Amino acid sequence: MTDASCRLPEKRASASWPSNSDAAVMKRKGDAFHEEELNKMLTGLGVENLILTGLDAAGCVTYTAKGALNRGYEVAVIENAVIAKEEVLKEEALEAFRELGVEIK
Repeated sequence: MTDASCRLPEKRASASWPSNSDAAVMKRKGDAFHEEELNKMLTGLGVENLILTGLDAAGCVTYTAKGALNRGYEVAVIENAVIAKEEVLKEEALEAFRELGVEIK
């Protein structure tokens, strides 16, 4: 799978998002932790637990979950808030998450 399948087309921010009080990190690769900006921000905020959702359970969500686990975060995935190109791919990804110690909610 290529990283291109995990990226949304770039859009201009709307007038309401992000606001000055929102934290925003541009995701350029499948793993949101590929660049250290996200990890630095979360560490600075004292975040230890992440809940992931996403458009490709077998791709981007998996890459990001592994990136988070490798950095010591506790990770959960919302089962009904992830999809995959085929249901069997989603189920395989969810099972792989369980094997990695990711909580499925």
